[in-house]
Amino acid sequence: MSAANPYFHSVVGTTIQLGNIRRRTWVIFDSDGNMFRPLIEYFIEKGVGLMTQRHIAMAVGLYIDYMVANGATYSQRNNKSAFLSDFAWAIQHGTVHSTEDHTGLYWKSRTSVQARKILNSVCEFLDWLLEAGGLPATDLYRASTLSEKMAYWRYFNTKKQASLLNHIKFYSHAMKDAETTRRASIRRVSTGRDVRPPRFPEDKIFNLLFEGFVKPGKLNDDRLWVKYDLRNILITILLHGGGLRVSEPFHIYCHDVISDPYDSGQCVVRVYHPSDGLIKDVDTITGKPVDKTRSQYLQDRFDLRPRHEIFGREHAGWKDLFLDEARSQFYINVHWFPRYWGVLFRSFYALYVKHVLPVNMKHPYAFICTGKRYFGKPYTIASFREAHKGAVLKIGLEYKKEYGTTPHGHRHAYGQNLKASGVRERHIQACMHHRSPLSQLVYTEPTYREIDAILSSTSQKVPNYRTIQEKLGKHFNVSIEELLRELVR
Repeated sequence: MSAANPYFHSVVGTTIQLGNIRRRTWVIFDSDGNMFRPLIEYFIEKGVGLMTQRHIAMAVGLYIDYMVANGATYSQRNNKSAFLSDFAWAIQHGTVHSTEDHTGLYWKSRTSVQARKILNSVCEFLDWLLEAGGLPATDLYRASTLSEKMAYWRYFNTKKQASLLNHIKFYSHAMKDAETTRRASIRRVSTGRDVRPPRFPEDKIFNLLFEGFVKPGKLNDDRLWVKYDLRNILITILLHGGGLRVSEPFHIYCHDVISDPYDSGQCVVRVYHPSDGLIKDVDTITGKPVDKTRSQYLQDRFDLRPRHEIFGREHAGWKDLFLDEARSQFYINVHWFPRYWGVLFRSFYALYVKHVLPVNMKHPYAFICTGKRYFGKPYTIASFREAHKGAVLKIGLEYKKEYGTTPHGHRHAYGQNLKASGVRERHIQACMHHRSPLSQLVYTEPTYREIDAILSSTSQKVPNYRTIQEKLGKHFNVSIEELLRELVR
């Protein structure tokens, strides 16, 4: 989402002081440099994460721009309820018409999906604002604060959020009455069966690891830690063989990788909640072992904050996962599939720790930068994406989401491998750490050919199927199935 031309506001990620607590958050400043505090209160009350905060702040910022640019015009009209509907229209279709823009905002059009996300965020915040502050001033000119003005326009819109989003009214340029209210909305994209997300090609995964991640000029070096970029190989194995999301390996501490007590050839990798996950530490005063949250541990040992709570290049997001140890340790286990990925990871991780990781690091994270400028600092998602793209191109594949060759394509491959091997859905849910059993369905959605094969097999039971097939076969000199296969190639 882009806050194009934010003329009357700015969105900034910063640290603010709230009482005795310093909090990292996204904030909106108006054109006079005043901080819009109600949004911060909304984030705190709702427990909104940093990544989501940014999107909401940008959406609310667009509403502020539209309100400042157009509010005076609507206040002089009798149909104040049109304000939010017209905002919804402008979000999707832009504000430029026939090369002119009377608002001065010059917004470009957006897809209906993008527009709906913006409007959802705005409406949820405005409804909270109304509930928290009561009824707004009945006269816009008596509404002294920015939040009062924002609530004012939401109050005069007679449609609930769902109605704004779901009821379709198409704008007509032929409307003669410019004062006619457009009640509406963001048009829904036609719904249908989800197409299985593209996966990383299984026959190319070892090429990626052992050709794509060879260091420049080191092809003939027999020392594996010199020849290969072990760090990127390990992260890719976690994605492809462990099903992790691209951000999750960047929360792993060095000692979160341990030997499997039940299988000496395997290893156990645990990904802890970046702030609530527990860790063993030694009390600096008593010298006794104590349990700490990772947030406390980072603060006490390194004067750091968890990576999902910081801004900048070292930020790593965190999705609300179904934790394996939700009541005590707050972590997920990596479930290797096929199992040989655990053996491979263990072998390479041992080399990585021995030959790549420096001692006395100023952070606990397992994956580090190895370049001269940032050597020893926590490795970044952006750097991994860049390295992964380079490795993909190096082995002759095109780097595109549609081809499954971006990092997330490995998680798709993991889910689809589980499905193809007959793993039950509830076990897939556990492996992929989805809170809802419906979440993994997008990864395991049957393909066109799989559905076609099922229908072809079932068609044998239809009365007169063979007779009809033979008659048609004489016409085309091929079976119906062969003809269909030719058509869909």
